[in-house]
Amino acid sequence: MNYTNLITKIKSFVTLNQIELDELISCLIQIELKKGDNFLNIDQQSEKIGFVVNGILEMKIVSDGNEVSIDFFLPNAFVCDYVSFLSQEPSSTIITALKQTTLLTINRQNLENLYERSIQFQKLGRLISEHFYIDFAKRIRNRELSIQGRYNKLLKEKPQYLQEIPLYKIASFLGVSPEWLSKIRALK
Repeated sequence: MNYTNLITKIKSFVTLNQIELDELISCLIQIELKKGDNFLNIDQQSEKIGFVVNGILEMKIVSDGNEVSIDFFLPNAFVCDYVSFLSQEPSSTIITALKQTTLLTINRQNLENLYERSIQFQKLGRLISEHFYIDFAKRIRNRELSIQGRYNKLLKEKPQYLQEIPLYKIASFLGVSPEWLSKIRALK
């Protein structure tokens, strides 16, 4: 397995020496998901954090019997229901592969062991937590924008979503029907 992209991502947060990188790599488990496979189910406690090597994952909730997309994870992203992971409570989300996906994962116990070994791992954990929180806060704030504003912001900040993710999933993520999304896209 090639760890280059993960190491590059980690280096965008902290500097790890070769011994620390080797320790981290020794804790990683590669997981292959087929399209439709779940990385996490509702009521399952999130016990691992993944790094998307390739593929796409969708995080969704069930609201009034309907699945609603709340986030997507493309290559080089960390994936987790971080609320469940931190609180050690059952998840209220589902994380599903939208296509064949390869993940590198680390479980909670191994992560805790790394935190105990190095201040750099603690710093990495804190910075990734902040990253998850900022993404979550932005999604909440985006809900206050108009439908057109949400679409424009997505187009500007995450254009790869519109290239990689089915439009009906984008519509769910934006909180509109696929028909509304088509109308919005036609205005561009």
